[in-house]
Amino acid sequence: MQADPSIYHLDDFEFPAEIGNLKKLKKVWFLNFPLKTFPEWISKLKSLQYLMVRGNDIEIIPDSISQLEKLKTLRIENCPLSKIPKTLHQMQNLQVLGLSDTKLTDLNPNLFPKHLKEINFSGTGIYNKEDLEYLKTKMAKTKIYP
Repeated sequence: MQADPSIYHLDDFEFPAEIGNLKKLKKVWFLNFPLKTFPEWISKLKSLQYLMVRGNDIEIIPDSISQLEKLKTLRIENCPLSKIPKTLHQMQNLQVLGLSDTKLTDLNPNLFPKHLKEINFSGTGIYNKEDLEYLKTKMAKTKIYP
């Protein structure tokens, strides 16, 4: 499905909140939509295992993301995201975290789930290189891509 190009000129584009009622939905991609705020209804998708938000104007992911207990892959890429939710470390099933081409600078190891298999920071790399090396030492079992 392709979006009507006129939506890219809207300042208040939103997806219908009724999508949050799809109880068996397992994968969601938001690719290149003019989203400025993260849809709150996503936290109602209890079966969600894969979420990709790429090429949007989202700066903040709400703490309610941790309610997605079955989420295995979270990819927030090519967005002006400047910080990750303080509840992210609580996500026990999260295995893959993609944060490429974001404005993330805080790489405190306590922000991330300890059991992650992979974190990808490729792209802009505005974070401090020493912070990345420190994260790698604290999360030795996680593949971390700069």
